[in-house]
Amino acid sequence: MKRIDTSTRAVDLFGAGKDGYKDGNKALGIVPTDMNASSLNSIQEEIASVIEGTGVALNPADNAQLSTAIKALIANYGNDYIAKFTTTANINLNGLAAQAGGDWSGALTAGDVILVKDQTTGAQNGWYVAAAGAWSRVTWADVSAEIKPAVLTMVSGGATLADSIWILTTDAPITLGTTSLVFARKDGGAVTAASDPTFVNNSSSPASTSWVRGAMAAIATAAGFAVSLTANGYIKFPSWLGGWIVQWATGTNDAANNTEVSQTITWPLAFPTAALFSSVSTQTATLSGSCDLFYQSAPPTLTNIQVQRNQTGSASSNSVLTAPKAWAVGY
Repeated sequence: MKRIDTSTRAVDLFGAGKDGYKDGNKALGIVPTDMNASSLNSIQEEIASVIEGTGVALNPADNAQLSTAIKALIANYGNDYIAKFTTTANINLNGLAAQAGGDWSGALTAGDVILVKDQTTGAQNGWYVAAAGAWSRVTWADVSAEIKPAVLTMVSGGATLADSIWILTTDAPITLGTTSLVFARKDGGAVTAASDPTFVNNSSSPASTSWVRGAMAAIATAAGFAVSLTANGYIKFPSWLGGWIVQWATGTNDAANNTEVSQTITWPLAFPTAALFSSVSTQTATLSGSCDLFYQSAPPTLTNIQVQRNQTGSASSNSVLTAPKAWAVGY
């Protein structure tokens, strides 16, 4: 900011080299301080830069813009910063259009504060105010002294990074425009089964539905439970629950004929001790009053079950039996 420098200024009014203004007194022959355009322009631009630096356009009808801007700067200049959006890759620091690398959908609004953290040239990273033309750094982080290591930035919006928190990991000394600014996600994002396949994450990061389901499955497995929900599957309980096994299996189709045919259906798991109960079901296509089915022809063993086809009806009443389904309980 420029101090008054006209020839009629009050020299050293505020101390050595700090000139000011003086009133005139015609009776005493005191000439008042003359104004000049450069001093007035300096005052104007100092005030305007504070207001515009918060992303607000000057409004001649609003006489409270300076105080509003100062309050906004104070709110933003605590221990944490606030940005509306952030980036995921290198972007052009120019214009309001949506662009690859920007974590926002659609056009930006002039004045949006953007945390730029993924520039190819790391020294370009920092906090910017979006504009129709070239972007400028926010006024509260546009000089080296204002860049504080370990400062947090909270991002309020975005396509994928809304409500995320980022920490500046670059240590001092920092020279803005020269030092590469590096940011790391502080909140960690939601932990997923894919990001933590062994389910050992014990951080404060939120757990996704996939992680919770995976963790529950891992706990069940560790406790001795096992399950296979397939055509030939089972549910196995741990030894401390008696080691019970419920399982099921499917045989093969039986072509049309008029004879009794048997087949063996093998269990997915061998029962360690005993197969206590089993049953067989089948679907049938019947002709001329035939009544065809599969039935259990022997008690179940630890590894399989024997089933047999029984056909009744006329000799010409051939039918095709679809694959029999058997299930058993044991331990």
